[in-house]
Amino acid sequence: MKDRLTIILAVKDRLEFAHRWMRFMNQEKCPYRIIIADGSLDRNSAKTFSKEMGFSNLNYKYIRFPPDVNYSAYYKKITNAFELVDTPYVLFADDDDFFCLEGFKTGLAFLDSHEDFVCARGAYLGFSVSGKSLEYGRVVYPSISIDDDTPDQRLISYFSSWSPHWYNIHRTHDLRECWNLIVELGIHNIFLMEHVLSALVVLRGKFFSG
Repeated sequence: MKDRLTIILAVKDRLEFAHRWMRFMNQEKCPYRIIIADGSLDRNSAKTFSKEMGFSNLNYKYIRFPPDVNYSAYYKKITNAFELVDTPYVLFADDDDFFCLEGFKTGLAFLDSHEDFVCARGAYLGFSVSGKSLEYGRVVYPSISIDDDTPDQRLISYFSSWSPHWYNIHRTHDLRECWNLIVELGIHNIFLMEHVLSALVVLRGKFFSG
């Protein structure tokens, strides 16, 4: 499974968040490839991801891009990172999201055996940290599969559930095609971009939520 998924971590400053994310993934011994796409304003941001930081359990590639000063720069950063993905599946990550890696195995196995599904995910659970205490909150997005047979019905189901698919495991080919269209559209609102991307994805195939 380790050679079947690439995680793209998009970074813009908040380096303490990014370092925490890397420490977590290193502690969990994440077996999947990681591409770090850094568009920070901080010129010293590369130090956060240096080999000296001790992320010996991770297979990652760090790329320093020009700062994300506008949407065009951000889109170019993600597009260039995408070009390095050579695994059949890909996942977008942010520095404040923590994954249950066992769940990845379930998603990948499902997609391998269901060619009419283009993406998969588990539940999103919010949490907060207070001192040494960890408090779990509500499920952030509903966990509802979209398995209608026609693109128009899947689109209706998507907007009925209002659950963006940004952090799903996607088939690389399908997500790349949808991403290229997002870049062409030049949407200058990050939340609208996520929803348009999600809508484009379900037009291409079904979505599994486990």
